[in-house]
Amino acid sequence: MSVAPPNGQGGLAAAFLLLAAPVVVAAAVGVGYVVVTRSRDSKRSEANAPLFAPRTPSRNHDPRVRVTVLHDDYEIAGGSAAALRQQMNQDGPAEQGRHYDAHTDWNVKWAYPFDRSNGRCATGPVTVTLTITYRLPVWDGESGAPPDLLEKWHTYMQALRTHEDGHAEHGRDAADEVIAALSGLPPADACPAMDSAANSTARAITDRYAAEDVTYDRDTNHGATQGARFP
Repeated sequence: MSVAPPNGQGGLAAAFLLLAAPVVVAAAVGVGYVVVTRSRDSKRSEANAPLFAPRTPSRNHDPRVRVTVLHDDYEIAGGSAAALRQQMNQDGPAEQGRHYDAHTDWNVKWAYPFDRSNGRCATGPVTVTLTITYRLPVWDGESGAPPDLLEKWHTYMQALRTHEDGHAEHGRDAADEVIAALSGLPPADACPAMDSAANSTARAITDRYAAEDVTYDRDTNHGATQGARFP
């Protein structure tokens, strides 16, 4: 196998060439919102997130995909349902002038060397990485809340997280399909053609799952039909 210099194309929402290494690198992003920010703390791993234990995906995924799950949560405070709702309306992540209670994005990146064996050009070993970032409200001071309000909040947060996990699952599915598709592409006569085919294939996959995020929000009314309503 011989390795060619980088010659990649861009991804759906973000892309770059890693010029220091002989591989092609590209990326694509999908997002999902739930209706009614960024954290005041730095991003932290799922294992250190205060609200929930790390989630197990709903089904098995390709073990070749390297997955990182992060939290970028924002804090709210208050002693009543109305106060909590007001803060989420005010401080939740915003998109096109509208505030949401939570936000999940996924970022798929793919990379490969060129394999020029047998006089043709193919993708060498494909590397796919997936980063999932959750932005959820964190209620500061909930330990002293009235039991009825606390129960309502916990019920809501479980439904909210279930909805957001649906968006994360789209990212996992997209990453699985990208690594399978790029690993199985037939060789091309030249590496530029191979590169174009690989990136077009990957972008088509991530575009489709980004569109599924939009459909998912529409079909669930941004999580409302799954119980993500507060108060």
